[in-house]
Amino acid sequence: MEDDAPIYVVTIEHKGTMYRRYYDQRSLMLLASERPSLQGGKEWIYYDDYREVEGLKVPHMWRTQGVVRMQQGGGSPTEQTVQLHTKVDALAFNVPVPDTLFQE
Repeated sequence: MEDDAPIYVVTIEHKGTMYRRYYDQRSLMLLASERPSLQGGKEWIYYDDYREVEGLKVPHMWRTQGVVRMQQGGGSPTEQTVQLHTKVDALAFNVPVPDTLFQE
């Protein structure tokens, strides 16, 4: 994401919670989203590597980043930044799913 690239910021309120989504104004691709974390901070998701799948551009990589508070051995809690990287190798829409998959 270019630092000077123009973006659209969309703010969504759902049940009193605020979410933000950031879109590239040129391509209209979703660049990032922001949501509250379970511990009261913020989590960010950054989307990348858009590829065309059946006529739609879909991100094949994203990185989730957030801050968590951790406490060890009765000491004071410390804040740690946690990142999770996800990469999609293959993606398909409307794939048939056998009914046996839902049987016990």
